[in-house]
This record gives sequence, C-alpha cells and structure tokens, in this order.
Amino acid sequence: METATLTRHRSGTEPERALVSPPPKPRASRLPAAALAGLALLALVGFFVYPTFPNYDSYYSLLWGRELLDGQKPSFDAYRAPTQHPLAVFFGAGLSLVGDGADRLLVGASLASFVVLAAGLYRLGRIAFTPAVGLVAAVLLCTRFDFPFLAARGYVDVAYLAVVVWAAALEAGRPRRGTPVFVLLMLAALMRPEAWLLSGAYFLWMFGGATWRRRGLYAVLTWAGPVIWAGLDYFATGDPMFSLTHTSGLAEELGRQRPVSEVPALSAEYLKELDKLPVFLLGVVGLAVALYAVPRR
Repeated sequence: METATLTRHRSGTEPERALVSPPPKPRASRLPAAALAGLALLALVGFFVYPTFPNYDSYYSLLWGRELLDGQKPSFDAYRAPTQHPLAVFFGAGLSLVGDGADRLLVGASLASFVVLAAGLYRLGRIAFTPAVGLVAAVLLCTRFDFPFLAARGYVDVAYLAVVVWAAALEAGRPRRGTPVFVLLMLAALMRPEAWLLSGAYFLWMFGGATWRRRGLYAVLTWAGPVIWAGLDYFATGDPMFSLTHTSGLAEELGRQRPVSEVPALSAEYLKELDKLPVFLLGVVGLAVALYAVPRR
C-alpha cells in the first residue's frame, strides 16, 4: 500500500509523489528486523535470567481455567476476586494442564505478546507514515518501562494492546480489509470490554460497502465478544451482567469509583504516568501534526 509522508499534498503536484515514500536503503531495511530479533532475544534472556510471576488477576485466570477443566463453575464471585476476562480464562485452562509451570508459561506468553506489540506498532507507523516513524514508535514503547513491567507480570492488557494494534495495522495496510480485522477485534473483546466499542465502530465503517452476507458475518464477529463474555458470566454465576456489576461494586468497595465527568482528566493522567510527561506532550504535538500533514486517502 502507498505510505504517507509528513508533507501535505498540494494541488497541482503529482499525488503519487506526495504519498509514496522513497524505497529504504538495504541497510536501513534490515535495521527493524535486527531490532525485533534483538528485542525477542532480550525478552527470552530476561525470562530465564530474571524469573517473574503473574499478577493477582492472572493467577485467578489460571485458577478459573483449572476449575473449568475440572467440570466446576469458575468462582467469579469469590471475595474480592478480580473481573474475569474470558480469553484469559480459556488460555489459563490450557496452561493449567502443564501443572506447576503454568504460571511461568503465562509470563512467557505475556513477554511474547510484548514483542508482538512492538512489531505491530512499528508496522502501523511504517504504513501510516515512514519506517523511521514506526521505529521511533517501537523504541518509545520499549523505553516506557511500565509496559515491559506489565508484560513481565503477565497482565492481560499487553496481549490486548498487541491484538488491537495489529488490527489497526492490517486495516491501515489495506483499508476495509474486513474479516481478519473483525477476528482480531473479537479476540480483543474477550480480553477487555473497550474493544466492544472498537468492534461496533468498525462494523459501522464496514457496513456501507458490504453485501448482506458479509454484514451478517461481521455482525456475528462483532457480537461474539460481549455474548461469550455474558454467557460465561451466566454459566458461572447465573447473572449475565455479573462482570459489570461486580467491577462497579468492587471499585466502590475499594474506593476507586469515579464519576463519568472525571474520565477525560483521569485518562490524561494515566497516559502521563505510563508514557511520562515529555512523551505525552510530544504525542499531543504529533497528533496535531498528523491531522495537518496527512492528506485524506
């Protein structure tokens, strides 16, 4: 696909030149692959040299997965249990077959997800702008140490981000790609409910140019995440809305409940904590530059 430079297209110029980046030099084209291999090697060495273990939520996913395999209903309603994430529970069920090493394998999978996330972020930046932009984006991700820490503790958020970023990269590479993007968003929707909104928005984007058969398939993939989530809740607790009510109740009990009016300010604050202030401010500037410089395609 054609990639955009940071130059606004002027009327009267050749559109091909405004949209196509110059071909990378051979040495430069090998740099991203070498960087990815280095990151994968670093993650592998870190996994064995500095062993870490999953966080509280992920251990529960292993426990609930084991309960499923044993024919029991997962104990989602245990005292102060975290909110369940269906894909994490199903993955935990598979890992629990290993036995005592399941927790370390979960961390290994999380570290692999981080490498996949970095690769996806590079690809998205390369397609949308230039290889240099993609490389800088991946480097910034790897140097925001909260993200590798989350991976080293087996948080589901890292795998969620990897799936969402790759969905965006596939769509950027070929607009209106359809089914592969829906499948990735469905997987994301089984990890975090925010992806329900992403799937719904993508469904609306794809609805216009699709056949009715395709629309039916897209509708199934869009609804699969929330339906499976509610179905697992109903199976375990008898309440299809259990995750929603349990999360709200637990947040109130722990003093973490916030009104909707505080969401924008809290979101900005969390981004600053994760990315650190200089990168956060550069991100705001970068968003403004992207909106100005990238022509409509």
